[in-house]
Parts: sequence; structure tokens; C-alpha cells
Amino acid sequence: MKPIRLIHFSRLLLICCSIASMSAMAQQGAAPPPRIDVAAVTGADAKTATAVERVMRDHHDKMEALRQETDAQLAKLLNPAQLEKLHQAMRKNRPPEGGQQRSY
Repeated sequence: MKPIRLIHFSRLLLICCSIASMSAMAQQGAAPPPRIDVAAVTGADAKTATAVERVMRDHHDKMEALRQETDAQLAKLLNPAQLEKLHQAMRKNRPPEGGQQRSY
């Protein structure tokens, strides 16, 4: 193989491994949290509750995009085995289901 083709093949392999890793992470609990009935919990009117839900959904989408961007950057720095070890360690150190307790 020519050096350039080998580089392209290596990048393609790394991307495939990263996608497979992200897919495995998604199947292991990256499902969105249960929907909260904002109107019932807060007593807000329907219009306000819809606006709050939109803000929360937008935030969730931005966090997902940031996670994907971070994984792509890590995939450029680590080989597939290293990346998988990192992902395993991150899953192991994840807070219990429900996330961290916050005091607002």
C-alpha cells in the first residue's frame, strides 16, 4: 500500500472504531431521561411549560453534540484500544443513575 492510502485507511479504521464505541455507549444507558411534566411540576401555563421543555431539549442536544465532538478529538489522539479503555474508565466513574445531586 502507498503511504497516503495507508494513512486514509488508518483514519477510516479509527473513525469506524469510534462510531462503534459511541454506539456501544449509547446502548449502555445514554438514553434520554424520562420526560418531566413541567406544567404539573411547576404549575406553569402550557405556553411557558413548552418553552421550558424546548430549552431543556436544546440543552440536551448541545450536550450530545459536545460529547460527539469530544469523542472525535479523542479518537485523533488515542488508538482504538486506548480510546476503549478510556471509555470504560469513564463509564466506571459515572455517577449513579439519575446523575449528580444538584442544589439550586
